[in-house]
Amino acid sequence: VKKADGKYGIIGLDKSVVLSEKYDEIKRVTRNNYYAVVEEGKLEIVDKKGDVILDNGFEQVIDMQTDKFVVVKSGKYAVISEKGTEVIKANYEDIKYAFSNYYIAVYPLYRHWYGGGKYPHVYGYDHVASSTDFYAL
Repeated sequence: VKKADGKYGIIGLDKSVVLSEKYDEIKRVTRNNYYAVVEEGKLEIVDKKGDVILDNGFEQVIDMQTDKFVVVKSGKYAVISEKGTEVIKANYEDIKYAFSNYYIAVYPLYRHWYGGGKYPHVYGYDHVASSTDFYAL
């Protein structure tokens, strides 16, 4: 729903207010009823009650799988938990959810390596494993 002053909110199928009409932009990020919202120029992740879950200075929310968000911070991709913990640091050109607790991360290396200078890694929460099986990125 958009108000006359240009602010957005969300109304449920039962016509109840899910998010009040106070946001400049709303984007649903997960089936768990989390939303990336912009309010007064600040990007936040809120729950369906409008309570702020995260506002860690990220520029974009890409995706959420399990209980982690893929975000962009200072132009680099990272994975953060619902509690705001940076699970995979913001050092990568791209991060995609793979499966279970694993993500595919691409970071720049020396440009003379592999022609394009990119090398894929599969990340678990506690370790890094190189794999050419995921060179699709």
